[in-house]
Amino acid sequence: DKVFVDGYKPPASGSQLDLFGIRDEILSAQCVVFAKADLNSVSVLTENLVGSGSTLFIPAGAVKYNFVEGIPLAVNSELTAGKSLLRRAPALFPDYLSTKTSKSIAKGSYQSVWLSIHIPDNTPPNTYSGKITVRSDKGSQSIPLRIQVFPLQMPKTPHLYTTNWYSISNKYHEFGKEFDEKFFALVDVYARNMAEHRQNVFRVDLSAISASMGADRRIKFNFSDYDHWIKIFERTGTMTRLETGFVARFAEDWWSTTIVLRDFDVFDTKSALTIKMKGKDYLPQFLPAFEKHLKEIGWLDRTVFHIADEPCNVNIISWREASEFVHTYAPSLKRIEALEGTYFDDRLEVWVPKLDHLTNMWDSFKKAQREGNELWYYMAMTTNAYPNR
Repeated sequence: DKVFVDGYKPPASGSQLDLFGIRDEILSAQCVVFAKADLNSVSVLTENLVGSGSTLFIPAGAVKYNFVEGIPLAVNSELTAGKSLLRRAPALFPDYLSTKTSKSIAKGSYQSVWLSIHIPDNTPPNTYSGKITVRSDKGSQSIPLRIQVFPLQMPKTPHLYTTNWYSISNKYHEFGKEFDEKFFALVDVYARNMAEHRQNVFRVDLSAISASMGADRRIKFNFSDYDHWIKIFERTGTMTRLETGFVARFAEDWWSTTIVLRDFDVFDTKSALTIKMKGKDYLPQFLPAFEKHLKEIGWLDRTVFHIADEPCNVNIISWREASEFVHTYAPSLKRIEALEGTYFDDRLEVWVPKLDHLTNMWDSFKKAQREGNELWYYMAMTTNAYPNR
């Protein structure tokens, strides 16, 4: 539940936090502080959770907390309407987890506290009890916390490939320019956070590979930034797949009947200018070099390569042509695509239909799987009655 600082439609309150989980799972929970006076130096204190009828316990350090903070929205998204509209803007929408461990809360305000509880992998099955205490300059107050741990173990290695696209840009983060020291420090934060949440696929855009062209029109590629990015995720020890960016685009908009190869930036050493090179000229040199480099660094068999995002039956012919073009110059690269159609056949190795399409076209997608292709699914912002992100 979203808990707004001004108390807009707050969820019903309960007398305690009741949770359940399995060994090595990270549980999420939420509690809310309502300030009856101006509160300063507000922090959260955790304690050992003691097992019922025993001396067993989950240590206090297994319980982490973050204050949930809001972002101001002047207008609502055009995609949000009807029952899916949380509330009308303008308002402060609860959105991110603050790293601050102490704060002030104004009288009459609601402050959500997000709890992350890691059940140690050696925890015996039992019911563990303790409390969460909120302290301030006006005193403290507690709420009971109880966790039932079942005799099951979260496997160290996930059984599903899981990818969640992320974006690191100056619009949201502070760094000098792409691929500088601060930029890669942010990449490291993302990598560790994704690994902690059991993601095992990461995406590195092809823009991290720079290209320069000499007088002979031969292109040289610099993979150093791309490799640096890969090594950061590799250090997590959990990443099993590398996902690339796109080499083609819709000619007009998403409903376009034509998909075309996109242009690429190339530094022309003769003019000392960065030029735009057509995909049909760039890719025949890039793709073999990229395939060769991935093999050298040991990632070729673990890489999945995109053509164009979300093709459908309206533009399937031109998508198939672009996919075949890529395959001609990099035959060892597995192709992956979020898709909204079924006629991909011999042009695609990893099929990723949206969840509603997976249901509606189930027989076609299961046929593709039986024929040796991988079958994934994805969730987007609008999937009708199905779960979305």
